[in-house]
Amino acid sequence: MNLKQQIGLKVRAARLKRSLTQEQLAERVDKTAESISNIERGHVTPPLDTLARIAQELDTPMTFFFEDIGTPRAVARNRLELEHRLRSLGEELTDAELRLSVSIMEAIKTQSGNGDNSP
Repeated sequence: MNLKQQIGLKVRAARLKRSLTQEQLAERVDKTAESISNIERGHVTPPLDTLARIAQELDTPMTFFFEDIGTPRAVARNRLELEHRLRSLGEELTDAELRLSVSIMEAIKTQSGNGDNSP
């Protein structure tokens, strides 16, 4: 996955966390919905000033869009989307809910054996 795609995934994750449509975000940052769509699909890299406005509107630090970039890990786009969604959900949980979630995930991993992607 390239830089444009990774940034796009993170923009999408942050937008969904705020329950905004592409159109709503576009209006807030003075861009078109098509521009936001192209960013999220990894077709274009937004200029830094646009990314800064997106970060501000999504109440997300700019660094979020660059976390884990360059990590030598080949991961499918769908998996990255799921990981971002999981991380986002975790941020909204209480400590007790987070502990329970971790316990459930550990049980799933233990039950599946080696933690591979088998059903």
